[in-house]
Amino acid sequence: MLTFIYLVVLMVPAVLLFFWLQAFGFALPTKRSSIGTAFLSVVLWIPTLLIVVFTYNILAVCIELYMELFQQYVGLHYVNTLYSLDGLLSSFVFITFYFVTNVFYSFWVAKLFVRFYPRILKLVNKTRQSRGLPDLTDER
Repeated sequence: MLTFIYLVVLMVPAVLLFFWLQAFGFALPTKRSSIGTAFLSVVLWIPTLLIVVFTYNILAVCIELYMELFQQYVGLHYVNTLYSLDGLLSSFVFITFYFVTNVFYSFWVAKLFVRFYPRILKLVNKTRQSRGLPDLTDER
């Protein structure tokens, strides 16, 4: 049961990113655009998760340095390994922080990706041209 909860919690960024990309009207120019967008969401999950953990670590360090009494009751611990993240996944304070920041950061990661997609596509096409492959099109 606990493994299922961990899976759900860790997949939240990918689901949110998929939602935001669809809401922004982003679809890959293939016949299976929803599969491609889902794959892209999973790839964008990594920076979103790293930003959330980085933000949490900054908050944990600030609370540890400046509010020792508060830290005793809340129990924020610095995340530097997967084991420490695993320990925090049973904390309601962390889960709440995790969900709230994931909504915020997944929105901005998806928005930045949609905004910079034409530049990314140019870079990909430049590489494809050097290999003699046809360009990908931006038919969204």
